[in-house]
Amino acid sequence: MSEPVFRGLHALLSVVHDLVRRPRWRRSRPAAGESDRPLPLLCLVRVDGPNDILAALSRRFDEEQRVKVPHARVDAETARVAVEQRWEQVRKGAEPLLPLLDELRHQLSADRFGTGRLSGFGHYRFVDWLTSRTVGPGTRKNERVDITDMLRVWHAAGERPAEAQRMGVAEAAAAQPLWMRLAVLLLAAWHRPLRFWLWSHRFPLIGRVPRWLMRQPFMLPGHSSSFTGFAELLTAGRRTEENDAEIKKLLVHAFLEDLRRVYGTGPLQLRRWRRTAYTVVLLENITESNGGWELLRLVNEVRNSSTRHDPVLFIATADAVPAWLGRAGTPPPVRQLPTELGAWQRTLPQSRLVQREDARFIVVGLPGPDPQAASDEDTHGWYRQGRMVPAQVPVLARRGMIVAVVLVVLAAASAVGVPWLWTRLANDCLPSPSGGVAVEWLAGECVGYSDSDAQIFGANPRLRAAQAAIFEQNAKALRVRDSNPDRPLVTVVYFGEFTNQEDVPNTADAVTEELAGLLIRQSQDNSTISTTAPLLRVVVANGGTEMRHAREVVDRLLGPLFDADPSVMGVIGMGRTVIATESAIGALGDRGIPVLATTLTGDGLAERSPMYFQMVPGNTAEVRLVLRYGAHTGRTVALYRPTAGPDSYLDSLEAQFIAQGGTPDEVVEWDGVSNVNIRCGDDQLAFYGGREGEFLGFLRRVRSQCAKHPPLVVGDDAVTRFVAQRGLRDQDDFAGVPLHYVSLGSEVVLAGPSCVAKGIPAGASSADSPARPIVALCGGLNRLYFQNSSPDPAWRAFQLALRPVEETTNQPWPSERTGIAYDAASLFVRLVDANKNRERIKPSPFAPNRAAIAQEFRELACTSEATPQGEPCFEGAGGPIDFSVHRDGSTRPIAILRIDDIKDFNSVPRCEYRMRGDLEETCGDPETSPGR
Repeated sequence: MSEPVFRGLHALLSVVHDLVRRPRWRRSRPAAGESDRPLPLLCLVRVDGPNDILAALSRRFDEEQRVKVPHARVDAETARVAVEQRWEQVRKGAEPLLPLLDELRHQLSADRFGTGRLSGFGHYRFVDWLTSRTVGPGTRKNERVDITDMLRVWHAAGERPAEAQRMGVAEAAAAQPLWMRLAVLLLAAWHRPLRFWLWSHRFPLIGRVPRWLMRQPFMLPGHSSSFTGFAELLTAGRRTEENDAEIKKLLVHAFLEDLRRVYGTGPLQLRRWRRTAYTVVLLENITESNGGWELLRLVNEVRNSSTRHDPVLFIATADAVPAWLGRAGTPPPVRQLPTELGAWQRTLPQSRLVQREDARFIVVGLPGPDPQAASDEDTHGWYRQGRMVPAQVPVLARRGMIVAVVLVVLAAASAVGVPWLWTRLANDCLPSPSGGVAVEWLAGECVGYSDSDAQIFGANPRLRAAQAAIFEQNAKALRVRDSNPDRPLVTVVYFGEFTNQEDVPNTADAVTEELAGLLIRQSQDNSTISTTAPLLRVVVANGGTEMRHAREVVDRLLGPLFDADPSVMGVIGMGRTVIATESAIGALGDRGIPVLATTLTGDGLAERSPMYFQMVPGNTAEVRLVLRYGAHTGRTVALYRPTAGPDSYLDSLEAQFIAQGGTPDEVVEWDGVSNVNIRCGDDQLAFYGGREGEFLGFLRRVRSQCAKHPPLVVGDDAVTRFVAQRGLRDQDDFAGVPLHYVSLGSEVVLAGPSCVAKGIPAGASSADSPARPIVALCGGLNRLYFQNSSPDPAWRAFQLALRPVEETTNQPWPSERTGIAYDAASLFVRLVDANKNRERIKPSPFAPNRAAIAQEFRELACTSEATPQGEPCFEGAGGPIDFSVHRDGSTRPIAILRIDDIKDFNSVPRCEYRMRGDLEETCGDPETSPGR
């Protein structure tokens, strides 16, 4: 069949060829329609007999090629018959409102465009389906149930294609793409009523079509109270003749919206790059009676009302122009089409703004075929411009390239991401969606913070069980606070070393002891007995081995936590005195965060931050204690310390030793504990000024060099970690060997075995006041170790972790670290309560202020007179605390304790020598001491 040739053919083909090509996405044009361009409604009015130009164009679009221009050619005179025949069975005689549009949808959704196939039309099919339904007068009390049942039919049809045939939507599932059918199968396990509820309530992604319907401009969906109510307005039984025109616009809008989604708009959507040719609609023989002109008029009105371009080029042929179009007289010839197109593009913004009925129309006259009247360009027009094929897809958007990129990414992920993921998965350090968890993997350790069992640090079972029990108390505190807003929530961060690298001795038991003190305090504060007392929540934070990542954790993780959570009052713990800890103290002070150190003793820490406070005496008091003890026992004191690496704690010990009367000759340094030269003799006191990791080697060195006359070895306060770590002490060659060490919480240790076994400190009676801190602590320890009646599963799990073999493996006396941590948490709670009870107009509910609580620390004084609140100064289980003059624990006692057998974990410490400030105190006996 020969193609028609006529004058103006070249101009027509050139314009069509240019309009079909979709422009590339450009950054400069997205605001003007997602980088697409407006397309006209091109009307070819036959002025000189028949012309089958649209049939010729359709043949060109149908030429054999892998990717075709999506197109549909419909004769408006015969379209209604085709639609009626297609829908006779499933619709039972109810034809679409716009048969011509339905025929276009039917042709465009056919699988005949190669990889450029169009599919879906979910928005149009749903609106079209609704307009063919009828909601009856209702057989139930609630008539709205009928439309809900009808919508369930549609929704179920999308999931069960076979059933959709019986429900009158045969093409509903058949038109779904493969990926959507697979998704339906994967979602088959969903609870069906839940899926429908999410869909009908316009849940993002799931309720896409209802969500769009309630936002489009036609039929005023905002006036309906719900989606089901609006859907009912679209049914045949509810709409009126007055709103038929609006419903038809809605149908057209839904049709165009489906094509917009298929084409994509954003630069990151691959379909935006792959769809290089617009969809072409060829309408033949349109008239007012067959609905052709009506469809074009509706498209014009929808485009005028929309802010988004659609990817459809309409080309129609007609014998006459309707009067409403306002194009009287003979239209300009088709050879002037490029000029007409340019004029249309210039005037479109103004025409669209005033909503002109002909804003989108370009009307030109189409002559009959006449090769004699055609120009040379027209004669060769089909050869030069007649190849209607989409432009090449950009290389980066082609499927082969995408597959290659995916393979490269997967390979890179396997080389980089898989080890990254595996390392964090194996070490329980994956990012958590929980708002109370933030972790990072730094130098082989998982550091960060956590307030729930979504993240538990470390590998030691006791340490993990203690954290889980604390997190259980956190959840309880939040539940109680929700039921009683008058109880203020006090959050503290316990910052310590929860992980250890393989070459560093484990300190998990020492950290567990401090967590036990926090847990006991939580269980007391979070009871439901009081209606006004503060509740305690603990966030655990890991600074890594020897706190080496403390500063990074503060800067990267804890800082944002303090900014986001005003209930966090301060930090407890801080691990050990090292450079990283000192830096972290300064960083916290810069943020106005109070730090209450539990066992730090290095000198000058208070200079790092005005918000720094210390629960125990520092190295000044410790050196004074050892020197006085040496004089008390008639021994010469020598300080032994390692030289490797900077260590603020050890440096300040040496500085204080020399400042208080020791000589440089009495400081023995070693580079490797096996090389140290010990000063033997019964008149010698070897003051071990090192870390707990080398203490066992130091003891072996003393025994090997001074077998007959060994010096008396006194370990510094760091040795308390050695004392707490049963794995380090379980050495056969130290059976029966005594151990002396500096205790920073001797009041707690000297409460004795009865504190744990009976819940009563040594020297006290069962009638002693339970309000006394040491009595309250002993009661909590007894409950933790021996009373299995707790309703909290994590508490019971911690109890089991404390005694994995037999109860005799427990440390039978209270740990000083447990008491110090208990007192630290108690102090925060006490100060918040004191601040809450100050005479002033308080907000309800009361929320503590971090700055105000920090000032309460500075006003904490121990005098002979009561505080303004009518109470004495803070008295903890380990003694009184006074920060009014010095921000350290100088008001609390410090002592040298003795364990008779290093290997025996049941060997109870005895007090050898004790001081408070500059005064010596009587030690007493652990079984008779009042343990005040």
